[in-house]
This record gives sequence, structure tokens and C-alpha cells, in this order.
Amino acid sequence: MNNLKPLLKKFTITTISLFILLFYFSKPVNAAPVLDTIPADVDENTVSIQLVATGLNPQETYKFTYKYHDANDFYTIDKDGFKNITGVTSYTSPPVCPADNQELKETNCGDNHWFEAGEYRFGIEYQSGGGDIVTKTFSVRRTGPNAPTISPQSLHPGEPLTITLTGFKHPASVQNRNDYNFDVVDTDTNDKVVDNKFLDLHNTGTDTYEITNGLGQGNYQLIIRDHGDDDVVYWTVDFTVEPGGGVVEEPVNHLTDENGLPPGPPGRNPCDNPDKTCPTALGNISTDIGAFSTQFLSIAIGLAGGIALVLMVIGSVRVLMSSGDPKGVGAGRDMIIAAVAGLLFLIFSVLILKFIGLNILGGIV
Repeated sequence: MNNLKPLLKKFTITTISLFILLFYFSKPVNAAPVLDTIPADVDENTVSIQLVATGLNPQETYKFTYKYHDANDFYTIDKDGFKNITGVTSYTSPPVCPADNQELKETNCGDNHWFEAGEYRFGIEYQSGGGDIVTKTFSVRRTGPNAPTISPQSLHPGEPLTITLTGFKHPASVQNRNDYNFDVVDTDTNDKVVDNKFLDLHNTGTDTYEITNGLGQGNYQLIIRDHGDDDVVYWTVDFTVEPGGGVVEEPVNHLTDENGLPPGPPGRNPCDNPDKTCPTALGNISTDIGAFSTQFLSIAIGLAGGIALVLMVIGSVRVLMSSGDPKGVGAGRDMIIAAVAGLLFLIFSVLILKFIGLNILGGIV
């Protein structure tokens, strides 16, 4: 048994040393830049955004790249505020808005230029090229008109009724952007009694449609749709027509979930994102093998230090409980010495490898 103790000490020290070597030499010399957007909550009424980059290397020169959700390639933003970024550790860009699917602009934002609902992706790459170092994807939420109203609120068969829609997406002067269609469906028969009628909200921000002959007795649903995409439903309103006066229910917003928040993309893998991270109970775990190994090894080194502490505590307890027995005192002392030696080796290894990896190799790389 005594012959195994030196082997156990050597094995523990060697294992800790290997963890340290792998951890430090798997870390990049310079941390990757971080890219974010302002504001964080972007919707179709957002006029412009600013790009914020941190963690930049002052000795490098960077530029921003841009991609709209239905574009196939990245595009360098060929503007002075988004290229030749050098000599700084953080940078905030000028305000920017989309001009079309492949370009951004800095002037007249909001004047016939706007964010469409969908995903946008920005990146940072070196000015000399070579592909994006880091990317950031953010979603632009779809917005729509205010809740529709039906009047009168108590409907009788054959009584004229008016449907009113208000509100518009910025800018208000764009017609196709602020036009909507609606249907009225007889929910008893599933037939459309009013089909694909048009509401024009641009400029004035309001429009009405009157069903002059009214509706027959029954249950109905009003459906407000996007004028350019019938698959996008903004609002539904259930109502009844009765001889004694029907009831108009509260409008239901189909752009939000039950918590009033925008619904997330259906069936999307939460780990499939440009940041290459997967949210877990332990924090964001990288799906990149290099970054994952770095995270894993950092946890392993922490555990190694914890094990050394536990060994010192156990050794101390063995010495205290030995009652003067030389064998018990010796066993406890050996355990404490092994733990302290391993801990000292761990500390000095960190200092040496940090000096070699960052000060010497960092200057070469």
C-alpha cells in the first residue's frame, strides 16, 4: 500500500499539469470581439440602429459586414463609419438603416427606408478580409395595426355594421406597407360571407368598411390579414348576430403569445445560432469544439483545486484522529504534503505557462 502512494502523487500532479497545458494552449491569444446591437428590441417601426463592438484588438483593423435574412452572402458595409476601425478596444457605429436587402444607409433613415420583419445578421471581420470573426443575428419583430373595432357592439340580423382599423407602420406614407385585407367567416358553416376586402391605412392611419346589408343570425369571425401576404394574420375578432342583439368578443392579437411577447420561430434548435452557443442551466455552452474544450478544461482545473483542498482537510482530520499513532500521523501528513505539493505545482504552472503563452508566444503570433 505504501508503494502506491508515490505513484498516486505522481499521477495526480501529472494529470493536473496536463489540464493546465491543454487549457492555456487551447485559449486564443486575443479574445474574439463581441458584437451587439442598439436597441436590443427591434421591430418594423424602428427607424435606425447602432452597432456596438467590444473586445477589439487595437493593433488590428476591422470592418462590419451585413446580411439580410433572405440574402445568400455577406456584404461589407462600404461606409467610412463601418470600415477601417483601428486603434480602439470598443467602437460604436453611426446610426444605420436598411436601404435594400444588400445595402445599408446612414442618411434619411425613416424616409422611405425601414426594417422588414425577419432576421438580420451583422459581423466583424479584418479589414484585409478572411471571413467573419464573430457574427450577431437579431430578429426584427413584425408590427401591425391596432385592434380592429366592430360597431355597433350589439348586432341584430340585417343591421348595418362598420369595421374600423387604425394605426400604421413607419413611415406612414408607404401604401403597400400600410394596407390590409380582411375576411368575415361564418364559423357555423366555415363560409366567407365577406371575402378579401381592402383597408388602406397609409397617410391617415385609419380606414373603415361598412357592410350595409348587415349579416344574418349566427356566429362570425373577422380576420385581419397582411395585404402582401395572406398567411400573416394580425387580428381575429369573434362576434355573434342575434335577434336580441349579439356580442362582440375581445380582439385576439396573433403577433403575440399568451404572455404578450412575440412568438419565437417554431421548431428552431436553440443551439443553432451564429454565436455557436447553447443555453443551459450552467450558462451558455459553446458548440465550437475548441471553445467547448476550453470551457471544459477550466471547470476541470477548478475541480483539481477543489480536490487538493479536500485532500488537505482529510489529511488534517486523519492527523487529529490518530491519537498519537505514528502510522496515522504519517498517513495524514503524507496526504497533506501531497495536496500542498500538487497545489503549489498548479500555481507555479499557471504562472509559467501564462508568461510563456501570453508574453512570449503572444508577441510572436
